Amino acid sequence: MISECAIAFFGGTAFEAGCVYWVHYAERGRPLATALVSMVCASAQLAGIDESVHTLVAAPFFVLGYGVGTYGAVALKRRIA
Repeated sequence: MISECAIAFFGGTAFEAGCVYWVHYAERGRPLATALVSMVCASAQLAGIDESVHTLVAAPFFVLGYGVGTYGAVALKRRIA
């Protein structure tokens, strides 16, 4: 159960951080970087990150991971810029 919650959390975090950086690179007109981040997100989907949530106990961890991924990526982006 703990491993399912951890996979859901870290999978959600990584995927959503990738989405933030996809937008970041796309709006700056960087096609190669955008394509690479897009392929990472697609790979996560193929790996079944969102399909790893099989119980209602793990679902909140997946949602929390999305929030943490977005917050962390935007905060890092702001620090770098």
